[in-house]
Amino acid sequence: MDVVLGNGKVKVKISYTEKRQEIYQRFLAFITPYFLPESDSDDIDLFLNLEAETEFSDEYKALCVNEHVIRVSSAEAFNIKLMRGELPDGTHLAWHERDLTGYAFVQQSKTMTMYASNSSFIHLIEFFRYYMLLIEAGKGSLLLHASAVENVKSGNIIAICGVKGAGKTSTML
Repeated sequence: MDVVLGNGKVKVKISYTEKRQEIYQRFLAFITPYFLPESDSDDIDLFLNLEAETEFSDEYKALCVNEHVIRVSSAEAFNIKLMRGELPDGTHLAWHERDLTGYAFVQQSKTMTMYASNSSFIHLIEFFRYYMLLIEAGKGSLLLHASAVENVKSGNIIAICGVKGAGKTSTML
């Protein structure tokens, strides 16, 4: 299944299999209303393919021998440390054993294949968020790195700003 999502500045085309429909729906709920379905499929900034983690072969996993830290947080669930490798054709691979999540991409392309399990949600939102932020910044947007929470009784919002990894989300939680 294919869907194009956009926010008026950035567009992504997501292709997913029926096995990954649940994580796609969860992802869509997370990014709505910031990204909404679009009918126009011109000028796509990212082609994101969601495959089942079982499709990331043992051969690919065996190539992933170099440690690479993606995200460090004071909350363990948000830490992402991958093992990376490369195919002879230049395709970069990464595998995260704890969350059974794989990645395959070619640098300078607009395509990422994510091999997602039911534990891959943090990978999906982190990849999407940072990739889209980089594209948007490149298109002239000013970005604020923050986390926020609403007091349901008063309606007041508390926003916490800081650099990546400072503990904004952990503090909010």
